[in-house]
Amino acid sequence: MLSMAMVVIWKSLRLYGFYYGEVDQEIIRVRISDSWLLYTLPGALILLAVYKKFTRSGVSLMTKDKNTFLLYRDQRLPIPLHIYLGALSLYIMGNTMFLNFESELAGTIEVFSTAFKLFIFWGVLIHLDNPTRGRWFQERAPRDWLEDDPDIVFGFEENGEEAPVIVIAKEEKA
Repeated sequence: MLSMAMVVIWKSLRLYGFYYGEVDQEIIRVRISDSWLLYTLPGALILLAVYKKFTRSGVSLMTKDKNTFLLYRDQRLPIPLHIYLGALSLYIMGNTMFLNFESELAGTIEVFSTAFKLFIFWGVLIHLDNPTRGRWFQERAPRDWLEDDPDIVFGFEENGEEAPVIVIAKEEKA
């Protein structure tokens, strides 16, 4: 649905003559390729880290390990990483929409597929980043696990102390 909206916006821009000239297009295509490289490599690592947190949350739920579950439950992707990926997403999508494709079909396919890739990445990332919103977790997690404040459970808020950063040891492979 969102990808189709991007196609409609692209067609509107094209209709009113908002697109790069021939000389600019080659430079912009190189910049878009560079941006995809800067997007996919860190994006893959970020997605992997978020997926690991998601699976650790699930395993701790299945093994009834409340402390581990609470350690991972409220961890979210840091804001600077959201800004990094969001800025690159806007750059890639925006520049793709200002390209002047020779045929309308090629432009429609390119704009749709670019938007689809970006939206699917963000959809998966947001879902994995907050596993407790998912139905699987909602059905299996005891209510107190979803409502407890980790700072209180681990005793950091009682003394007026701020919660320290907790480092989880790497898992050893057998």
